[in-house]
Amino acid sequence: MADASLTILGSASGMPNRFRACSGYLIEYESRTTLFDCGSGVVRSFLNLGYDLLALDRIVISHTHPDHVCDLPLLIQYLHLARRTSPVDIFLPEEFAGVFGQII
Repeated sequence: MADASLTILGSASGMPNRFRACSGYLIEYESRTTLFDCGSGVVRSFLNLGYDLLALDRIVISHTHPDHVCDLPLLIQYLHLARRTSPVDIFLPEEFAGVFGQII
């Protein structure tokens, strides 16, 4: 069986919480790193736990509520400022893809 791990970066509800980040889960499986959802505070949690944002292979957004996507533009900015050269696959709900393309 392949090594796999799940790290909860945030699990707060739609109501912001000063102690917990919103929805974000890091899945490591077969040498691939996937971020599932990217709610408010997830980027900070990612860094506080000592993970390397440049190691991300893909990002999956389950749906477009703010508590699942707020940090996504921040994450993309971080990758750009850190001069990441390899692409990151981003999977978005269809209704969000066009809107998100205009934001970034």
